[in-house]
Amino acid sequence: MDYLKKQFEEAYENYANAIYRLCIYKTSNHEQAEDLTQEVFIRYWDYVSEGGKVLNIKAFLYQTARNLIIDYYRKKKTSSLDVLQEQGFDPSADDHNRIVNESEKNIAIQIIEKLDDKYRDVVYLRLVDDMSMEEIAQTLKISTNNATVRFHRGYKQLESYIKNNENR
Repeated sequence: MDYLKKQFEEAYENYANAIYRLCIYKTSNHEQAEDLTQEVFIRYWDYVSEGGKVLNIKAFLYQTARNLIIDYYRKKKTSSLDVLQEQGFDPSADDHNRIVNESEKNIAIQIIEKLDDKYRDVVYLRLVDDMSMEEIAQTLKISTNNATVRFHRGYKQLESYIKNNENR
């Protein structure tokens, strides 16, 4: 049991902030993101303490978070990210520089919301959470090749939106 506790603590330390960012990005609600993050780790603990084997902890946590977010939206409709951003909410305020530069990061996160559904999660997980294509594939339950194709197509859309925004 001590091994499970240590494994859980390491998982929480390594991934709690990233899971929270995903939840806040998807829900635009700090309290809900905290609740979802907590539920992700409760489910992880329940699963491993009952003897479940997790080969890739990061993929397991992200998939659990995605499922909980889907359930959340099935239960309750929330305000859009655009409305919250107009009110001063900035989901990119976390300390990370994954996109070309700071000024483009705010625009990019807004644009990621506008990408086709099949590209949105792949682009977000790659650029914001810096996941590998293999991790993204495991998280989204698609092939690595499919994840790579979706990322490149989504990234081209992202670049196009940024370029069009610069020309304004």
